Amino acid sequence: VFQWNLVCDRATLKTISTSIYFLGVFFGSVMAGVLSDKFGRVFILRVASVVSAIIIALNGISPNVYVFYLLQFLTGVVCMGTIMSSVVYAIEIAKEKHRLLAGIFCNVMFGVGCALFSVIAYFIRDWRNIEFAVALLFVPCILDAFIMVESPRWLYGRNRTDEAKESCKRIARMNGVNHRILRYLSKPKSSEESHNSLTEIFVRPYSRFLICSVMFIWAVTSLVYYGLILNGGSLAGDIFWNNALGGLVEVFADITFYFMVLKVGVRNLVATTLFIASFSCIASTVVAQTGSALLNNLIFAMIGRFGTSGSFAMIFVQCPQLFPTSGRTTALGLSSMAARIGSILSPFTIQVQEDIPWLSPVIFGILAFFAASLALTFPRTSGKPLTMNFDEAEKCSYGLTIRSHPILPSY
Repeated sequence: VFQWNLVCDRATLKTISTSIYFLGVFFGSVMAGVLSDKFGRVFILRVASVVSAIIIALNGISPNVYVFYLLQFLTGVVCMGTIMSSVVYAIEIAKEKHRLLAGIFCNVMFGVGCALFSVIAYFIRDWRNIEFAVALLFVPCILDAFIMVESPRWLYGRNRTDEAKESCKRIARMNGVNHRILRYLSKPKSSEESHNSLTEIFVRPYSRFLICSVMFIWAVTSLVYYGLILNGGSLAGDIFWNNALGGLVEVFADITFYFMVLKVGVRNLVATTLFIASFSCIASTVVAQTGSALLNNLIFAMIGRFGTSGSFAMIFVQCPQLFPTSGRTTALGLSSMAARIGSILSPFTIQVQEDIPWLSPVIFGILAFFAASLALTFPRTSGKPLTMNFDEAEKCSYGLTIRSHPILPSY
């Protein structure tokens, strides 16, 4: 702030940084998804990890605020490559019974990263040194990315069967298991679909319905989630304690819903979490109109945050399983882009609340209710084989059964 004289008439410049970063995330979400589906999960992960480390390090030597803005935008674009590729990769190489654990574990790591960043910022107060420290954290990620083998599912879906076999053999050797099942691996049936995953998602009727529905759910979840966080200052009690309590609520939600998802499935749990958020938002409005204590609003706000944080965790696991391998990362990128729209709109709902206190919670509640109802229309994914291409995905919409592709060693 003082280094670049971001005070008085230049004070607004310091608030733009986060918005520019999220703008980069907005564009990077789609770019990372399309590129990962075209060039491979591991290839994009390697490139994005190296470039992210370089850009973040350059951030630490920014000569002025405008160069800093540019690098913040590029950071948002490139970092989405590491996030999208790694999440989809983890789900694709996991066995059917372990996919939920793989997806939820990735979501938990986001929280661990936030906590680790807080520790770094506590001990390193100079922002330039913080940038250098974060860049160094990418070194083990880069080394790990160059050890990883390409996703066998992606290779198989691109008709690169021999390479898929080699990837499976390396995975089998690292796990110390037999890979004799690979002799049954045959070339996939030819498909008429193009290699443009973005086009295929919107051309195919069932995939178009799914992506529009998923994007709506992601946008609503993000809108309600960030709306509740930004509204923390108007709740009863100390704002810092409220924020800390909200963080603990999210950790509790992740742990709770992990055990629940094994019993009720992802689809039902996504709907349940959104119904919880809807109820809490509407209930907080009713309580406020009856003149009850502000403490009740705090309780309902935390219940809403419990629901939306659980919804975020579940939809992050569900989305990659709804779409075929040839368009999985693109779908996740489009969904993340929709979530950014929700987060961008959330501050305006708080501004509306200053004039009409009951309006924002009612909007949150109604949108969450519709999103929950829409989630119930999705197919069940728990324990089901992942589809390889859009032809198989369309067959699933008619209730047809697809065969499980034996592209991973059975153990």
